[in-house]
Amino acid sequence: MKDAFAQLQAQAEAGDAVAATRLYRNVGFCSRLPALDWMLTRTADELLAQKTEKMDAQQLRDYKIQLDAIEERKPVMKRFHDLCDGASAEMLASLVPSLKRAAELGDVDARACYLKQGPNVDPRSFATRPELLDGYRRSVHALIDSGMQAGDWKVVDIVRHASRVGSDSLLSGLLGSDPTLHYRYLKLYRLGMGPRDGARLDQQLDSAAASLSPAQRIDADVWAQTTLQKSFSGYSAQETPEGWDPCGFSYE
Repeated sequence: MKDAFAQLQAQAEAGDAVAATRLYRNVGFCSRLPALDWMLTRTADELLAQKTEKMDAQQLRDYKIQLDAIEERKPVMKRFHDLCDGASAEMLASLVPSLKRAAELGDVDARACYLKQGPNVDPRSFATRPELLDGYRRSVHALIDSGMQAGDWKVVDIVRHASRVGSDSLLSGLLGSDPTLHYRYLKLYRLGMGPRDGARLDQQLDSAAASLSPAQRIDADVWAQTTLQKSFSGYSAQETPEGWDPCGFSYE
């Protein structure tokens, strides 16, 4: 990584979206590698500490399968360590800016993760670099706009949650509890569900509409329908299933 980092960073800053994606995924993975090492080492130690004398035939077969899995992981982990060889603390601390740059260049996963978590994606860096919050604050609205223009249901889902009354996310702190904004994005998300059962969202819409005047509701309904027809396709709930993690993408 130490050999490719500077080049990828320069290419990303110059507007190379492919390099930006590779950079934040490499940095993100390498920053998580020590935790993965620790978890796998602990699992192996616990397995090897087991006594096999009293195991029956099935238990011994299961035990051997687990031992084989440990051996099979070794070459994989070696490749991971080769990838991250020479990664300095300074390189790993660049995760938030790297993620932000990829989001700005249109990486869908990076945009969703950065909007949802911002600098909280790397709390250690955030604690020592408060300027990361300024970068997040300056970029949020542009990223939301780009996601809407691209028909990104992930952005719709993130904003509808962040804008509801009582939301305590970092993004909600910037957007504020805006009943009109919340209703608009909730309505758009509901329209995008298609034939799926949306009874729960219909109840949420009725509750959100109670905070709006009739004129505000009509305007929001028109906005949602127009935006759906102009920019979106597919089904909202299919692309953002319940419980999905905006930062849960693969780093490979």
